Amino acid sequence: MKISEHANRTEQLFGLRAEDIHKWIDGFFEHDRFDHALKQGTVARDPYDHRRFRHCKEALNEAYQEFGGQYSRQQIRNVFETHIRDDYDGYIPSRADFENGTFQTKYHDAHDGDELSAVLSANELMDYFDGLHARHSENRGLLNRFTLRIVAPSILALVLFVAAIIFAIVPFVEQSMVEQKRNMLAQLTSSAASIVDSYIELEQKGELSLQEAQTRAKNEIETMRYGPNNRDYFFIIDSKPTMLMHPYRADLTGQDLSDYRDSDGVAVFVEFTKLVDNHQHGFLEYLWQWNDQADVTTPKLTYVEGIDEWQWIIGTGVYLDDVQQGIDKLEGTLYTIFAAIFAGLVVCMGFVMSQSKVIENRKKRAEIALHEAKDRYRALVESSNEGYILETDGRSYTPMPVFIAW
Repeated sequence: MKISEHANRTEQLFGLRAEDIHKWIDGFFEHDRFDHALKQGTVARDPYDHRRFRHCKEALNEAYQEFGGQYSRQQIRNVFETHIRDDYDGYIPSRADFENGTFQTKYHDAHDGDELSAVLSANELMDYFDGLHARHSENRGLLNRFTLRIVAPSILALVLFVAAIIFAIVPFVEQSMVEQKRNMLAQLTSSAASIVDSYIELEQKGELSLQEAQTRAKNEIETMRYGPNNRDYFFIIDSKPTMLMHPYRADLTGQDLSDYRDSDGVAVFVEFTKLVDNHQHGFLEYLWQWNDQADVTTPKLTYVEGIDEWQWIIGTGVYLDDVQQGIDKLEGTLYTIFAAIFAGLVVCMGFVMSQSKVIENRKKRAEIALHEAKDRYRALVESSNEGYILETDGRSYTPMPVFIAW
């Protein structure tokens, strides 16, 4: 634990920070000397050896002498024992524990009782003796790396998926349905025109008179229906334009429609004749009564095609409201499917992110454990100053130290 953490602990327990006592307990270790030894690549002594001087019960009397003029004996004892117990999981070691080899240094700086701080490379070892390494910074760094590698790409993928649906797939579906309706109108009108062509052929062969052929053609086309409830129909005008046949507007039959305009001022039938004169066929959007309800108008898309031999124009159309209803229905189905897919992706990505987080944490703990084991054993071996004296035949010998390469 850091000095500030020890001070916070005693302040919480006894209302006394006593940072000078905490510094005294951890202050015997000579950081500058040890850091210099690290830079030279050798360690002159056991880096944990400082603990046996003040991290033990025998040092309490020295603390009484050092701080007796500033604190009461009970206050000194409370601060001292709390500091040592916090460092060694509630145990207060003696100097013998450090000297006889039975005491494990791993008890020092334990965090939460079961996870040890990392003893990192040599250039960070001094930070270790100042307290726990910046664990919170590491956790924040781990979280930032996890966010950049897993969370951010997952969220970006979901955003792109939704954006593709809204700005690409749905507009494409709408355009496709409108184009499908336009193709349908062109094909149906061509079918009606082919019926007229058959009567033209009969008239040209002399099998029918012109009037009889035209009458039969109009009657047959008048009965043609398609669409929902068979409400969609065909109409015929000539190039003047005069209405020749309309299933729902018998009042217009035989009338000159040159001045007829919809509620937006569009000269509908004049525009039909212009399309045929210029292109032989074409599309026009305008307002027209809803089926046989003369008092209700709605937008309509109509396709017309010319019959040159008789100077006729045949047309049929669909109400745009019907087209929009079809689009809305299809989009509702698509949105339901996309919502199910999106929910599935969220669940899958959530599972992947949770598993990735677990794996990342395990990897981090494994790295910490590996560095701790390597560097602690390395520091202990390189810094060991213990030796043996052998006596034989009245003479004393000091064995040479054994160096272990890493």
